[in-house]
Amino acid sequence: MYTLKITKKYESDLKDLPTHVRDKQLPKTQTLLQQNPHHNSLQSHKFNSFTRKDVFRSYVNDNYRIAWFYGDSRRTIVLWRVGKHKLIDDLADLDDISSCVVISEINPKSDMENKKPTEGESWQRNQPGIFQRVNPNHLRLFGVPEEKIDKVRKVTDFDFIYELNLPKQANDILLSIYTTPNWSPDNYLDIHNILYRESADRLEQYCKGKIKRLMLDLSLEQEEIVNANATGTILIKGVAGSGKTTVGVYRALQLSKAQRLFSTKPVLFLTYTETLTKVVEKLFYELTSTDSHTELSKRIEASTVRDWCQSFLGDHKRRLDFSLAETQLSSSISNIVPKEADFFFLKQENFIKTEIDQVIKGRGVKSWQEYSQISRVGRGRPLQQNARRIIWKIYQDYQSRLKEKQIMDEGDLVLESLAKIKEMGNNFEPYPEVVIDEAQDLTPKELELAAALAGGGESRGLCLLADPSQSIYYKGISWKDANITIYGARVRNLAKNFRNPKPILEAAWALSKADPQHELDEAIEPSCSDRPGFKPRLHYVSSESDQDLKKMKDLILQFAESNHYRLGDIAVLCRSNDRVQIAKNYLQQAQIPVCHFREDHFDVFENDIKTITFHSAKGLEFPVVILMNVEEGVIPRNTSHITNADDLQDAIRMERKLLYVCMTRASEELCMIATEGKGSRFLQDIPTNHLKIIN
Repeated sequence: MYTLKITKKYESDLKDLPTHVRDKQLPKTQTLLQQNPHHNSLQSHKFNSFTRKDVFRSYVNDNYRIAWFYGDSRRTIVLWRVGKHKLIDDLADLDDISSCVVISEINPKSDMENKKPTEGESWQRNQPGIFQRVNPNHLRLFGVPEEKIDKVRKVTDFDFIYELNLPKQANDILLSIYTTPNWSPDNYLDIHNILYRESADRLEQYCKGKIKRLMLDLSLEQEEIVNANATGTILIKGVAGSGKTTVGVYRALQLSKAQRLFSTKPVLFLTYTETLTKVVEKLFYELTSTDSHTELSKRIEASTVRDWCQSFLGDHKRRLDFSLAETQLSSSISNIVPKEADFFFLKQENFIKTEIDQVIKGRGVKSWQEYSQISRVGRGRPLQQNARRIIWKIYQDYQSRLKEKQIMDEGDLVLESLAKIKEMGNNFEPYPEVVIDEAQDLTPKELELAAALAGGGESRGLCLLADPSQSIYYKGISWKDANITIYGARVRNLAKNFRNPKPILEAAWALSKADPQHELDEAIEPSCSDRPGFKPRLHYVSSESDQDLKKMKDLILQFAESNHYRLGDIAVLCRSNDRVQIAKNYLQQAQIPVCHFREDHFDVFENDIKTITFHSAKGLEFPVVILMNVEEGVIPRNTSHITNADDLQDAIRMERKLLYVCMTRASEELCMIATEGKGSRFLQDIPTNHLKIIN
């Protein structure tokens, strides 16, 4: 708390002020100066014309300003002049302030208390609270504990706020609201940022956020791999949270520096989703902050396989149209299925689409004979011949429809790009280096394309980042299927998990190990970083309507009011886009800032709650993860239509991997929500001593 004193000039200026400024607005400014003279809402600026460097001007309202300087002690503020803009601005023409006569000390609160009401003015004790207009959810986001919300909203004198012993963040934000004219919920995020404007260090911390800091750290083990001198194809196998993407980003930058003199093309960094591409681009720019975006693009090109192919093919005679392609596939299925036996997979269009995308087109299958003989790594047996024959008929009908409509799907896009590269021969200039993130989720033909982009021969620069235990899109392939040869000496392992606290990793790995075919993945068992943390929390809610959503909102508010997390540190993961939209709408109704993952405008670093599907969270990480509906019928999905034991086992395996991926997105805290009596069977595979179960 600062001591306030006034000069003779200041006392004289008070007489010239309008009543509403002198009696209502000025006391607020004085109170704020007494609390924190450099508070953001004061807009305090230094006068540069004086010999002494501690003379400032501060905001009263849009028309009036106050001039002040520090007294004999840095805890004393002398109020020099108060008046309109011009009066205060003209002070800059003076040489010094030595002629100022300090006459008395003031206390804004006591002055207000001793002031008698003017005529027609009523000071009723039951006047509405000064924070009555602030949404209770917002108060919790500001750090006000839930049990003190009502008291804060009933306060009629701001000084009583300090008697509530609120966290410093809450006090700062409430003070800013109190002193900000025409404050509204629309600008509360700006208010929320004030806490982090108090020092340069905290400003930098806020701007980067925990997510970016987590993704830019580099351990000694990772640094060795980044600087590895290996030529040819290198495979970096890493467990979830081991920093594969971090290593890939740094390695790409290192390679780009080395290749500047030898190639006109940049290093290519391929990801499998737009979200990851945007994250990687931001990380590249963060690490090369002295470079402009234009300059950086000459060194690094980040893209998805699909986007690269579209750019490469340009105005192709067949255009890419996902929506129309899906319609044509549905028509092909409707045309073929009624004529065939009732195989289980015919009840799910997604199964057939995956078989065509991942197997037939994903491996470049050209004939029925070739398709009928393909085996799958990691499956108990091949898909039945009768079933394959039906799928092949659907595929042929589907391709005819696509050609008739002059359109392509994503599988065709890759195959057409490969064909064009081969047709160009030596006229195609390969990239000096190609880095592929989450390589385990690309099809063989996508991997073959990536290898072609790096050129041929043993010396080509190809870096694969992969974790078999996180493959959530079933393909049943090996690297050889993609014509990629990897020698043992060129395989690097990242076994240490840096992302997850030990309790979260132990719970997730227990789930993964419970898979009967776990060993077939050649997965690396992660070693914990011994980072302490909290056990994953499993919250059971009643089956009443929206109880899962209410629990989600309560958890978000608890994390926010703890002052340990920004809103942008929290991600809500849902099974489907429909469920994501429901969660988003619920939070919006509670006036909690939230964004829904959309590949065209999603920014993982924005300071909003992230709502995102299980699959779209792949490759990302968040300090706090809330997993919605960890229940039977959601994860795993309903499998009652699968009658074959091997096919059922495969389906359950992929669902288990998906939950493992979701759990390991959490770098600090993990919460799972399930309805009582409907919990997922996977939860039974996690020892109860690895969870904190809350009913």
